[in-house]
Amino acid sequence: MVAPGADAALVPQTAREFFDRPFWSIIVFVKDNEGKITHFLWRYGGRDYRAQRLAFGSTQ
Repeated sequence: MVAPGADAALVPQTAREFFDRPFWSIIVFVKDNEGKITHFLWRYGGRDYRAQRLAFGSTQ
């Protein structure tokens, strides 16, 4: 028997935290005061790496 989500790359841990199976790390989506996602943190090897959300239609 395979557990639900076992074949998924990101496994939900909470509403905003996900376990990244391939890297054995945690991804945390961060919201602003209005509830919009602004960035995420990739927690790996005891460090946090920040990835800023790009504006829709951005060419960056």
